[in-house]
Amino acid sequence: MKSLIALLSAALLALPNLKAAVTATFTVPSAWSGGYIANLVLANTGPTAVTNWSANLVTTDRVANAWNGSASTTAGGYAILPASWTATIPANGSVSIGFQFDASGSKPANPTRALVNGVPVPLVVNNPYGSATPTPTPS
Repeated sequence: MKSLIALLSAALLALPNLKAAVTATFTVPSAWSGGYIANLVLANTGPTAVTNWSANLVTTDRVANAWNGSASTTAGGYAILPASWTATIPANGSVSIGFQFDASGSKPANPTRALVNGVPVPLVVNNPYGSATPTPTPS
């Protein structure tokens, strides 16, 4: 029984608390008629690195290109995988994934949700070119 408790404790300690440690910031530094550039920064405020991460970004606009990672279409948005050099989000550090989007409307759409390893994380949107959208609280 003692070894079972020790094993379960070790397994629980190995799980990263993503809700508390990872945040997502989506920034649009440049936009034009029909498209824009955006950066997604995943910041880790926790004491341990987050490795082998994947993310989902819920947005209505189409990713035309990505750098420092890749994006593939999923229901309601994109699955994002890191490049080899962004595969680890260091403790108290961050990684940045860049995108070129084709805008579906006249203004860049604000993403409504971000998940890292399947867990909703706080999402901050800095989009001076888009319409105001309240930032949802992770559930």
